[in-house]
Amino acid sequence: LHIFGSWRDSNLYKMTDDAADDNGVDIHFEKVTGHSDHGMQGQEKISYELNFRLKTGNVLSDQSQSKALLDWRDENEQGFGNAREIPLKHQANTNFTHVEYDLGSYESRQWRIRHSDPVPFAMGRVTERVEVLSA
Repeated sequence: LHIFGSWRDSNLYKMTDDAADDNGVDIHFEKVTGHSDHGMQGQEKISYELNFRLKTGNVLSDQSQSKALLDWRDENEQGFGNAREIPLKHQANTNFTHVEYDLGSYESRQWRIRHSDPVPFAMGRVTERVEVLSA
């Protein structure tokens, strides 16, 4: 069961499998994190992998492949970098895990994940494996 609030009228609504818009406006998922430094401000970190737990549903249209987009910015840069595509499975896979490897180094990083295809999509826990470099 997915419940969301409308910014237009402050009411709560139930998301159904056949809903891809909110009163004619497409529903898009975007999650932007805070700037993460793993509690070690000013120290360089290497990001080895990012593990996602995703939930997808059945295709609502004739899309051949649904995908999510992952990008990030380091040290509070102005814009986000080039996006990596995360291919999603269609057939109601409720226990889908995806791993992205070799994500570079940073002192602090802000992550963004987006999804806009007309396919049910939910994101669960995300974990990162990092190494803090010696000062």
